[in-house]
Amino acid sequence: MKQEETLATSHKSLIDSILEIMIKNGIGRTTMDHISSTLKISKRTLYEIFSSKDSLIAEVIKAYNTNLADKHLEIAQTSNNEIEALLKIFLYSRDIINHMDIGFYHDMDAFYMRNHKNSRETQFIYLKNMLALVENGVKNGLFREDINYLVHFRMLVLQMESLKRFEQTFPSDITLLDVYDTVCVSFVRGIASEKGMKVIDKFLSKHPELVRKIPLNQVSPRIEGQR
Repeated sequence: MKQEETLATSHKSLIDSILEIMIKNGIGRTTMDHISSTLKISKRTLYEIFSSKDSLIAEVIKAYNTNLADKHLEIAQTSNNEIEALLKIFLYSRDIINHMDIGFYHDMDAFYMRNHKNSRETQFIYLKNMLALVENGVKNGLFREDINYLVHFRMLVLQMESLKRFEQTFPSDITLLDVYDTVCVSFVRGIASEKGMKVIDKFLSKHPELVRKIPLNQVSPRIEGQR
């Protein structure tokens, strides 16, 4: 039993290390040679563990989603209230995006296009956890009761998915984080009660990076085909 636990721990550690490499470099640009040289592990050993790069990618993306779900749960359990939890969850994901190569995002999109089952399962887990969080927030008077939360969160998922192609829509003076912050803050404000809005304002006063303002006279209109 101990040997099996040790092997499982070692495998998880390997997957997490590969995930870190892919987040920084993108999935498509991370070759088996790159993984081998970075982790000081032979390609032969890698192919003994993973039958192909596709199977490795599948495990890495699964680990990414599992780690994310676990961290969201930890944040929810240790936050002072549900709105703080939701904002901290968004802040945690923001930090990941800030250190992520945009290629990783694009490659994940391509992976889910080929693996619809994985995409549906990931969205189901996300929605289940978020709806449970909001349900408690409604009971505590922080979120509004007159909201169809299932629709709102599905719309949020769609908006998050669209971030993978944000450069096709926004000009170069708008960053990925600008769009992410606007989506997240607008979402929370849209479902908060009057009591909840006070919690939001207090939180945002401590995290001004989430509400970066761009003067209207400095915003460039979108020109098709240009960044």
